[in-house]
Amino acid sequence: MNDMDAGLEPLLREELQHLAALPQLDAVGMLRRVSRRRRRNGISAAAGALGVLAIVMGTVLTIGGSPSWPPAVTPPVNLAVAGQPQVHFVDADHGFALASSCPAAATVCGVWLANTSDGGRSWQAHQVPDLTYPNADEGADPRVSLRVLDASRAALDGYDGDRRWFTTDAGATWTQPSPRPDGVVDSIPVNGLAQVESNAGAPIGIVVLLPDGRSARLATPPVAPLTESMTDVTVGTDGSAWVEGSDDDRSWLFVSRDRGRSWKQVPLPAELAEPGRPHRTTGRLAVYDGRTAFLVDAYGYRLWRTADDGRHWEPLTAPVTKPSEDLGLMASPEADGGLTIFDILTGRSYTLKGNGDRFVPVIAAEVRPSARIGARFLAGSGESGREPPYFHSPDRRTWTELRL
Repeated sequence: MNDMDAGLEPLLREELQHLAALPQLDAVGMLRRVSRRRRRNGISAAAGALGVLAIVMGTVLTIGGSPSWPPAVTPPVNLAVAGQPQVHFVDADHGFALASSCPAAATVCGVWLANTSDGGRSWQAHQVPDLTYPNADEGADPRVSLRVLDASRAALDGYDGDRRWFTTDAGATWTQPSPRPDGVVDSIPVNGLAQVESNAGAPIGIVVLLPDGRSARLATPPVAPLTESMTDVTVGTDGSAWVEGSDDDRSWLFVSRDRGRSWKQVPLPAELAEPGRPHRTTGRLAVYDGRTAFLVDAYGYRLWRTADDGRHWEPLTAPVTKPSEDLGLMASPEADGGLTIFDILTGRSYTLKGNGDRFVPVIAAEVRPSARIGARFLAGSGESGREPPYFHSPDRRTWTELRL
């Protein structure tokens, strides 16, 4: 290799990573926040909360082979998924799951981070130092959110925002950087995660989890006084970033196509743009490829699609009739720019292909209501689809039980 080649190689590597690597989305953490919001509004979230999720997958480009995982650690025999599953796959093979060990006679449970490099067929785990929670009733929660940056780096953020555990080697070692923002960044970096921070009566902020585990504020967030609780910025596979939300009177939708350096307000469908009718209480943005976006009125069973950043919204006919029960429409965006609808009453699924004009039934009986967890899908059992055992799948047709 000559000197010019040697100089170009790191630059090429950096540019490829910048173009191809995208932030991840904490799917189950979003579900928990949406569920809490609906409970505060006095509306049952047993099944509908999953239906109003905006789930997108970030893409990570790995140059030079698969990541080097830390040596295997023998986990305790009682290691299990902690509460509602927090799981994220950065690609079809590599993923993380938050786990806990709760011996029957112990007063506290230990928290572990499990990782897999074979699509979840096998897992290894590392205990998170100085992180425990009471061994109380069933459903006890470790009160941290799993936030995955890439195949080696992940953060566990406390619900109250006062502590963070951060690893750069899939859990083998940990640091505890402050989760509070320190400094300002001009854009969302490669392998960074952006989160909306609401400020009562004032424009929102955006806080970015940086690849080194610190947090910083984005210099130019959208200007809107959103009053929703903190939510992740939705990122499409093309690198676009989307922020949607409302106050008590109206709704907003913004998109950035330069990693958060600037934002454009996306006009809403006329039915949702009326003052006094914020769509956030009933609907959700669904976007995957970053070019085709859907607004889902989950409790009105109405759908709209745009492929030009809101200049035109096309109303779509839902394939499911609105039931008398307050279940909510369950929808999931597809990689081709399409959308899949789940009918929780019948167990049937319907798919709108990218650029398609109508939903068609999905023949495969294995397709079940699910949420995207990065490069895979997560589904539960029971009447609500949110009970154990849990299963994950790369295509929603072949399922593997989530067993650590």
